[in-house]
Amino acid sequence: MMAQALQEPVPEFILGYGESLPLPDASVDLIVCHTVIEHVQDVEAVVAEMSRVLSPQGVLHLEAPNYVWPYEPHLGIWCLPVLGKAGVKLAAVLQGKKQQIGFLEHLQFVTPSRLEAAFRRHGLTWDNRVREKILRTLNGDSSHVMAYRHAAAVLRLLSRIGMGRLLVSSILWLGLYPSLLYSCRRCRRG
Repeated sequence: MMAQALQEPVPEFILGYGESLPLPDASVDLIVCHTVIEHVQDVEAVVAEMSRVLSPQGVLHLEAPNYVWPYEPHLGIWCLPVLGKAGVKLAAVLQGKKQQIGFLEHLQFVTPSRLEAAFRRHGLTWDNRVREKILRTLNGDSSHVMAYRHAAAVLRLLSRIGMGRLLVSSILWLGLYPSLLYSCRRCRRG
């Protein structure tokens, strides 16, 4: 067992910033960007770099809070992020989280339209995995639902009375769901 372990490739850790990855073009087969993109300085530059380093067969998995949804998960407050940081700060103060509002300064309020536009500009195709999660819930499987279990129950109820598909289409069109969840690939050329 030890001999086999010594023959296995050893992972290499590289320090860098998402806006300027110290990696060659098309050199990465898997990128996992899990609740990171909202913390970077320049979302557009990070998407550009992930696209640049992603190999032709590679996959980017990206998950982040959706700032169309009326909840800011870092502070744990209900708010309307579409009103901007001033509106979120006011909501934080009103909900007793004044001491934490400084944390908002570095956050990027990412939305489906913002990320999808960046994906398009940087040659990525994508699957919105939220659609699959919502459809599974609509079909009665809520085992994957970690939060908002009441919303999942309402969705199942609406499905039983024939309103589920219309609601899902509306939710996706509006981008009104808690988390962004994408699988992206580089566009095939030629």
